[in-house]
Amino acid sequence: MIIEFFGLSNSGKSVLKRKLESQGYSVSKPEKLGEVRKTALFFLYLIKNPIKTMKLFWMLNTNNADVNNLSTGKRMKIRIMRNSYLAGVLAKYELLRNRKEDIFTDEFSLQSLFMIFQKKADEKSIRKAMEILPKSKILFLFEVSRKERYNAYKKPHPYKKGASHFPGSWIDHEYARKFMDSMEHNYKIIKRIIFEKYRGDKKKFKEIKFAPKKTFVRKNE
Repeated sequence: MIIEFFGLSNSGKSVLKRKLESQGYSVSKPEKLGEVRKTALFFLYLIKNPIKTMKLFWMLNTNNADVNNLSTGKRMKIRIMRNSYLAGVLAKYELLRNRKEDIFTDEFSLQSLFMIFQKKADEKSIRKAMEILPKSKILFLFEVSRKERYNAYKKPHPYKKGASHFPGSWIDHEYARKFMDSMEHNYKIIKRIIFEKYRGDKKKFKEIKFAPKKTFVRKNE
């Protein structure tokens, strides 16, 4: 069963995933798959779900941030980043969907909404994308204060020269700020829909006491 992590960047998702792995829980590690297998899994999903896949990529490629001031090279990097992210999410679902044990994963369907909608989106559009995307049965919602997140964002990135921890800053800092504004706007809408479609469950995984999270189960399960 897929347990999905969702929240704004620097809200604790990766930290909890590492802690769970160290304690023997099953966590997804798509970085170990290799590009060939990821591509094969994506095309397998595409073959099984051609209409849904085309709709998702159409939404993504018709909802672009205002990046006309950027160079062609930077615009291409943004396009590649977004399309490859969504392809990776669909490949991950194909990999995990039949796993019988509980498996925890970040960078999944709800997180991909931030890539699909680079501009501030309306509720109708977000709902439409959520209906098409693969669905997890259980959701961990991560939240920390805006101040905590922004303090973390300002730190230099350890691996990417000139970048901070703002998502997308390795491409362009102004783009990263606009990206974050859109994410924060869209997050509020996504959170409202989560509260409508999921029910809170304080008993599930109550043994996991670390990290700022709330556990939700889909209401139709």
